[in-house]
Amino acid sequence: MSDDAEADLFSGDDELPKADLQVVARVATILRLFTPAQPTLKAAQAADVLGMRRSTIHRYLSSLELHGLLKKAGDGGYELGPLVDQLASLGLGRWRIQDAAGPVMDELASATHQTAVLSVWGGSEPVITQVREDASQTVHVSVRVGATLPVESAQGLTFLAFLKDGRARQRLIASLDDDQAQQMQRKLSAVAARRIAMHQRVVQGVRTIAVPILGSDGNIRATLAVVGTTNSIPEDIDSGIAQALRAAGETLTTLIADADPASPPVAEKSSKSTSAENNRRKHVRELQ
Repeated sequence: MSDDAEADLFSGDDELPKADLQVVARVATILRLFTPAQPTLKAAQAADVLGMRRSTIHRYLSSLELHGLLKKAGDGGYELGPLVDQLASLGLGRWRIQDAAGPVMDELASATHQTAVLSVWGGSEPVITQVREDASQTVHVSVRVGATLPVESAQGLTFLAFLKDGRARQRLIASLDDDQAQQMQRKLSAVAARRIAMHQRVVQGVRTIAVPILGSDGNIRATLAVVGTTNSIPEDIDSGIAQALRAAGETLTTLIADADPASPPVAEKSSKSTSAENNRRKHVRELQ
């Protein structure tokens, strides 16, 4: 069978949308062959199912192994590789954060009388995924779930300071003149050192403080923030509100720790959880 014939037989490659790439479509088709009932795959099996030459399938499988999407299995076939585990962990970690964040954010909003906001990185900017408002307040700052935030926001600065993939940071720096770039570098270094960011110029009259929610690999999973007026949130990263936010961030980080493959042992995790919870309760009492 020729390569052209194989292309026609391979998952409707001749009907791919213009934005689709044939090689990506082929890789996706191969990966979909893995199921709970078939956790390993041999080149001969894939060739038979997909109607391709074994030599062609072997090249794909070898390349997928090289890039961590597959790894050699004991039976001479292939199984899903470490990169798939890493991506799955990232996805599970995001869901874990969403589930765990609600009660922590409820208590943070109630204790500080501010709006609590959870954001994840959307590839080039933060995206708001959860909001909790203090129901006891007649007036509060309202934030829309699904809204994106500029990179100069407190959440954006926090992501840029802690993202291991520095491409977004490099793009921002490249867009600034020399003086602005140096100021931004100093600002991001300060955020990384203090593990907290404050900003009040995204929306006039509104101040935001944000802290990172880190995975056990040190990479940032989300940001937790409090948003309020400039009159209600002090311009001080050591204020009672800031300390309550830090404590809530530590609690949430601990709650999601077991979703990470590099999670610490249970005893160590339990000790960290107790310490974070004690700190959170202490700052809540101080604000009451």
